[in-house]
Amino acid sequence: MIAAGDKQGHVGLWRVDTEAAAAAAEGGEGGEGSGDGSEDGVLLLKPHSSYVSGMQWLGGGVSAALYTCAYDGVVRRLDTAAAQFVEVRAGGSAWREVEREVQREVER
Repeated sequence: MIAAGDKQGHVGLWRVDTEAAAAAAEGGEGGEGSGDGSEDGVLLLKPHSSYVSGMQWLGGGVSAALYTCAYDGVVRRLDTAAAQFVEVRAGGSAWREVEREVQREVER
């Protein structure tokens, strides 16, 4: 999965292993979808109210978690089961706490 953030607070997630994404990349027809962009393996969410300034994947495989932070001062974690972001912490030290958690995970 590939993630990208923008200046308006959006986070786009692209699941590159979907059949529809492969068909679209090859110029084939993926069929009619729901019109929300999900038929091409892309999901667009708006977890923040301002510029997404940092993103970090923690863990790997199915249990991987995406943490994001923005100029709105909030760190959020992607709840993959619900396809939505949940607030982890607000304030200036929030991202440093996520970095420490990432470091602990790497040391295991």
